[in-house]
Formats: sequence, C-alpha cells, structure tokens
Amino acid sequence: MKEITIGDQTIRLRGNTLSLYHYNKEFKRDLMGDLVQMMVSIAGVDLLKQDNVNSLNIDNINLSGLDTVAILKITWVLARTAEGGPATIFPRFEEWLEQNEDLNVLDPVLLGAVMEEVKSCFFRGNKTVAPSAQR
Repeated sequence: MKEITIGDQTIRLRGNTLSLYHYNKEFKRDLMGDLVQMMVSIAGVDLLKQDNVNSLNIDNINLSGLDTVAILKITWVLARTAEGGPATIFPRFEEWLEQNEDLNVLDPVLLGAVMEEVKSCFFRGNKTVAPSAQR
C-alpha cells in the first residue's frame, strides 16, 4: 500500500484482485487491458513480458502518449480498493474527482506511486498457482 499527500489530503493506494472487479464495475472495461495499452503507448513496452516489467523505468516515460483520464481511473480504483468496505461508502469516479479537484495527474509523486503500486500488485512475476495445482 502507498500513501501520498495531495495538498492537505492523504490518499491511500492499494491494488489487488478486487481492484480488477471495481474497475470493471465502474468503467465497464478491463483494467489489465487498459494498463497494457497505456504502458505500450507511454513506455513502449509490453508489460505481459516479465523482463519488460523488471526494466520499466518511470523516468523514461513518454508523456505524449499519456492518457490522463486513464491515470485518474487507475488512481481512483487503487484508492477505492485501499478504502475497502461497501461501494456506498466510497464515491463513484466523477464524485471522487470533484472531491479531489486539486489532483495533478502529472505530479511525479502521484504518478510514481500509482505506477509502483500497479507494478507491485499486477505484475509481480511470482507464480500465483498453488504448487498442488501445478500438475
């Protein structure tokens, strides 16, 4: 889990498999597909290849391919997952944006925290299948 401070507000970011569900439910799209598409356009790498994930350097991002709304969506889903609880407690995307109107999507602290959380949660590289299921 990451914590970042924006102005006088602290936002917690956490990704896990529940993030995939929240993203799909809110945006009717697949989080992993959107992540891969975005990373190909801004970093020129296919994140489905483990070597590319390990060598990804946040300092080499080409911002001309950045989809700022996609970054906001990913930030929202990581914040949504970090808060947990029922959906009635956490605001929908547009309401969350209104509550966080000072959010600067190009802030290197925010962008770095989002990318680090995404990398550590969704592109771990360790085996996820239990040894007993690997037959």
